[in-house]
Amino acid sequence: MELEPIRQEQNEQETKEPTIQDLVNVCREVLAEEDCDELATMDFDEALNNAITMFEDQGIDWLELLTEKGILQKESV
Repeated sequence: MELEPIRQEQNEQETKEPTIQDLVNVCREVLAEEDCDELATMDFDEALNNAITMFEDQGIDWLELLTEKGILQKESV
């Protein structure tokens, strides 16, 4: 039986933490440009919290959006 080697680059992509730029790119799809520019100046956690508030203000399901875009991961139960 032959096993395929684990591809390191694929493994790195799966475990890659989202960056502030990843978050801002998602936000640009639904938020105003000036809001996104402001988020880009923050650290990731601060920007995430502010983005969630902005999404809620606009009635956007932030959990679904950010999970779908790979910013957040669903927790396994």
